[in-house]
Amino acid sequence: GGQITIIPESKIFSVLSRIVYSFVFLLQLIVYPTLFSFQVRGRSNLKGIRNAVFISNHCHYLDPGFIAAAVWPIKIFFTGMEKSYKIPGFSLFIRLLRSLPIPEKNPGKIIKPIGKLLRKKTPYSVHFFPEGEMLSGTQALREFKTGAFSVSRFFNIPIIPIVEIQIKRKFFPPKIIIFIEKPLYASAFNEYNSKKGNCEAAANYAFTVMEKRLNLYR
Repeated sequence: GGQITIIPESKIFSVLSRIVYSFVFLLQLIVYPTLFSFQVRGRSNLKGIRNAVFISNHCHYLDPGFIAAAVWPIKIFFTGMEKSYKIPGFSLFIRLLRSLPIPEKNPGKIIKPIGKLLRKKTPYSVHFFPEGEMLSGTQALREFKTGAFSVSRFFNIPIIPIVEIQIKRKFFPPKIIIFIEKPLYASAFNEYNSKKGNCEAAANYAFTVMEKRLNLYR
């Protein structure tokens, strides 16, 4: 196939996106507390944040919804694997809910569209699942890819790790607790004099922070 569109530019699309997004967002404000006893902790860590790169573990189909609700009124675009955007219907739906594909052959192509989102009058933040895939129900972290940290370093904006805790219950879906951890900057790891070392050190640090939080609930 040809090149994948990262963010559709049309006015109709952005109006439609606003309508669909608002509807789904309001719906989840009712559904999450009822079904998942949804809780958010650490919201004070968002104080003064204009925009950021968010990362989180990925263990539920509704993760983007949980995270968008947890950090509201900060607005987020989620990134996903290119192959999800080749499924007719589903692709349109996830795009309307503010998500963008990471081009498989040239991931660096997302830098420009992300730059546009970050610079909007009311800026958007961007979210990555650094593990790269979802493992439903698991509370174990897999090794992080460094893409999110490269983006954070390139735009010099903070990385904010988010940890999703699932507490299994007998007759209900799991209880979901979202922890918003303290912001960190990839550039703070500048004792590594290469960009790669810089991003890997930041990724390892974020991994440790998130692992620590998960361990409290194991």
